[in-house]
Amino acid sequence: MSVAAQYDVIILGAGPAGFTAGIYLGRFMFKTLLLDFIPAPHEADDIEGVRSTVHGKYMNVPGFPEGIERQELKWKGIHQAQNAGCDYRIDRVTAITRHPKHFTVQCDAGEYTTTAIVFALGAQDIWLELPGLDRFIGKSAFWSVESNGKEAMRRPAVIIGHDDHAAMEAVRLKTAFTDEVSLLTHAQPTQWSDEMRGILSHLGIPVVEKRIKILAGNDGMLERLTFEDNEVLPVEMLYYPTEKQPRSQLAVDLGIHVDGAGFIQVNERFETSMTSVYAVGDITSRGPEQVVAAYYHGMQAALSIYDDHFRRELHHLHLAAHAHSV
Repeated sequence: MSVAAQYDVIILGAGPAGFTAGIYLGRFMFKTLLLDFIPAPHEADDIEGVRSTVHGKYMNVPGFPEGIERQELKWKGIHQAQNAGCDYRIDRVTAITRHPKHFTVQCDAGEYTTTAIVFALGAQDIWLELPGLDRFIGKSAFWSVESNGKEAMRRPAVIIGHDDHAAMEAVRLKTAFTDEVSLLTHAQPTQWSDEMRGILSHLGIPVVEKRIKILAGNDGMLERLTFEDNEVLPVEMLYYPTEKQPRSQLAVDLGIHVDGAGFIQVNERFETSMTSVYAVGDITSRGPEQVVAAYYHGMQAALSIYDDHFRRELHHLHLAAHAHSV
């Protein structure tokens, strides 16, 4: 582009939070760009991608009783945002510059200007480096029992972890979904409290402290795992309470406030510490980590942008009416 394309709002990221913001902003008649990122080479595999790019189904999205593939939902949402009037492009953002009355978003293919930005770049789950794990993520290996515990109903399942959070996930599985639950520490020293240790013992949840060697199964569905001593454990569902790494470096470089873990801090209107900059979805410090929550984030940020614009219009109309009456 020889001349920077101008927009009212640029949304960085096109997952559920981003495309929802785009749908609303498009319908509010804002000139909006939904700018999808291209993962860097080391982020190209599903195992290192954000959740909306991973294969497998969302099972908790209202209106889809059989679930919906994550990538299918993303592309349906992008298409709906386009129908509402948004432009959609895939490009890699390299820098964002703040000016007195606008922002410049520099990308590989050129640059764009805008008066408002919505960060919706998501977060990456940091998984264990286990041989074969990437083939099962999103299908029989999941982030949390809260989102996908029902998939383990009456099936042999394992939780991998060594702290109270992992132990709690094992308790969730045992008390609600399946009796066949094992807690695997992957040879890490246990860090759970005496209280949690007592609960695990009371429920009869076995704790296996051996290192996992490899996972095996077919078509994304786990069948067994093998420990380093070659003992085989039948398993059909695996849960690993992952750490998340927010994709917030562009926001940090711009001067946006983040918390100690790097998540963008926002208020109830999803405004960041910088005027005219918003953040939604997993990149923020606000939960829960559910698609319906992402929808709400995107909607509320769009409503905030619209409300601010409308209030400015009312002020200008008031001044014009006052000047006319004088």
